[in-house]
Amino acid sequence: MRTDKYMMAKAWMKQDQAPQAEALETWNTLEAEFNEERKAMLMASAETDKIKEAMNKKFGPGTMKYGSELPPIQNPFEDFEKRNPAAYGGQMVKPSVDGSRPGYAGDATIKAREYLEKLPKNSDIVVLDIAKDLEIDRGVVDNVLKEKKFKKMKFKKLRKAGFLTNEKFAEEYINYQNSDAFKTGQDIEFAKYLNDKGFKAETKSGLFTNQSVNIRRQRLNIKSVSPSAIRLSDKDVLKEAKRFKINIKNLNPEEIRSKVLDKRQQENLVKKRMEDPELDERLKKEAIERSKKRRNLLLSTEEGRALLKEQQRKEKAARYLKEG
Repeated sequence: MRTDKYMMAKAWMKQDQAPQAEALETWNTLEAEFNEERKAMLMASAETDKIKEAMNKKFGPGTMKYGSELPPIQNPFEDFEKRNPAAYGGQMVKPSVDGSRPGYAGDATIKAREYLEKLPKNSDIVVLDIAKDLEIDRGVVDNVLKEKKFKKMKFKKLRKAGFLTNEKFAEEYINYQNSDAFKTGQDIEFAKYLNDKGFKAETKSGLFTNQSVNIRRQRLNIKSVSPSAIRLSDKDVLKEAKRFKINIKNLNPEEIRSKVLDKRQQENLVKKRMEDPELDERLKKEAIERSKKRRNLLLSTEEGRALLKEQQRKEKAARYLKEG
């Protein structure tokens, strides 16, 4: 039966405006066509039965079968899988109590375990650095750290060596107050203390600034020890954002606070410039001095030298685009 004719007849019969005689004639034609095709199929089936019967009679029962009469397909690898339980992801070695698999570890896994076993509990670790030192893949170190034995050691994973965890940040803020570096208690002073101690911020330069310290201190609800420090509440921050006409759409509270602090700093600078005409010159000298110190600090490490080289490349490209 032709599908297009069937659909056409069906559509005609559903339409009120379709001529009944025309629809009936089409349907009768299709029915006759279907009956003819059915007869042909039945004849072909009967012919096949005769062929099957003749073949089995001549060559023996079961020589020719229909597909439906055949036994289900057997798994040719069943016997192999029973003898090899590790095939297709099976596990040959049963894990021990601590989660490791004795007799199953490769050289890289053994190296990672031996290294981590020597570290004290609660140590700060950098997975990438460990993998680099041991000349193994970092995935091996990650997998070993998931073992029960090492989970109990509660290692603190850092993205880079020297990065300050929140706990260490709070601890160093107390140490700073008892040190010779403590004078004003301002965030910029604490930032200098952290940089001098060799701690790294999660920034490209790795240096702490007045703003980064301020944001992190407030995020951790650590009160400033500076007598002149003014703590802005979240409500005050939103008021200031409105005053400075800052678009806060899609910004999280931390980003809003950061933008507000930037605007307040610019506002205070304008006021100071009006009060002190020589301020710009002093600020310029201080900025040059800070830049020299930062450069010397970056030149002292391989990572810092790479960062300076990348900055020079970008500056050169920018000049080329501008000047041609």
